[in-house]
Amino acid sequence: MEHFKKKRTVVRSAFTRLYNAINDVISADGANLTDNFDLLADFDLLGEKYNELFAVIGTKKFGGEIKDWLPFWGQFSKIDSDPNIDEADKLQYLIQVTLPSTRARELVESFPPSKENYHKAVDSLKSRFGQDDLLVEFYVRELLKLTISMNSRDQKVKLPTLYDRIETQLRALESLGVTTEKYAAMLFPLVESYLSEEVL
Repeated sequence: MEHFKKKRTVVRSAFTRLYNAINDVISADGANLTDNFDLLADFDLLGEKYNELFAVIGTKKFGGEIKDWLPFWGQFSKIDSDPNIDEADKLQYLIQVTLPSTRARELVESFPPSKENYHKAVDSLKSRFGQDDLLVEFYVRELLKLTISMNSRDQKVKLPTLYDRIETQLRALESLGVTTEKYAAMLFPLVESYLSEEVL
């Protein structure tokens, strides 16, 4: 995090200098903005770097838990697909957004930091934690655990809470391409077995 604070300070001061220079150019009598495109291009580039920095800082950290893969990759994929970020920087960002002393961090750090290794590190993360079949199994298992715990005499869940929990798992399955037709035959009887006759 300290690395990002230092980088933020550098970017912020560069931004302020450019902003002041642009204001001076615009406020000068007879200013011709077409002569100052280089200055404006620098301003745009700096803005992109600033956005890139905050995208990394705000990204959810990943420790290697399958349940955290979809939210993590949903955020980090913005950095992954950004053509303006160098692959060596992307690898450093990937290290920063993995939790220390976890399987995910160890996997990413097993690749020497270089431009060529970024895609190898991402491919390894995806094959270890982001395989669709593993993710589908995980979310189906979560649905089964939810329905089994609902039938437990010790733990009764309120209907709105139950609905929200089921919806969360179903949205994750839909994002993986699992449609209602694929899980309806299994899920509906399980949920119905929990509900009272008055609700049905």
